[in-house]
Amino acid sequence: MTYSIHHHTTNEQDWVEIDGKYEAFSIWPEAEEYVAETSKLMQRTAEKLFTYPYYVHFEGYDDEIEETLSKKETYEITCQLSGRKVLTMHANKTYNANVPSYTVKIANSETLQNVFSDWFHLASQNMMWLVTQHESLTYKNGYAYTTMEENLKMLIADHDAQGFTLISKTIQTKEDIINILK
Repeated sequence: MTYSIHHHTTNEQDWVEIDGKYEAFSIWPEAEEYVAETSKLMQRTAEKLFTYPYYVHFEGYDDEIEETLSKKETYEITCQLSGRKVLTMHANKTYNANVPSYTVKIANSETLQNVFSDWFHLASQNMMWLVTQHESLTYKNGYAYTTMEENLKMLIADHDAQGFTLISKTIQTKEDIINILK
């Protein structure tokens, strides 16, 4: 798999506010089927960066909360409302929907593959998709919020899941990223 790496010069993320100093690297697979390749590369990177258990946090749709939580027999999953509302439509009626946020415990590689298989499409629909070592995720002003003290490294799906961003206090160079991706 070929990919591109970009070292950010500013530290602003789309889906999550991060307090503290860090380095950010966007990683994009060079493939026509970029969502599938982003999923594979992000999973492989998570397996190398994190120790079990670690966590996938993602946002979804208000009309799928019950369906998502019905998988509690398969996954350790929790739900919280983000505090943000989005304008949406159902049955030809417009309404303000609460954006739900889920956290799934990743206990092994099979769970990671299944979680990506079940829900990574949300990342391609521009919903927050975040992998961290830390279990809890708080919300501030309707958006995910964390600190570099809580999470020394994170993976965040980029816009349309065209790639992902690796956030870290300890990974400093493109060469570090290349060594992780080998």
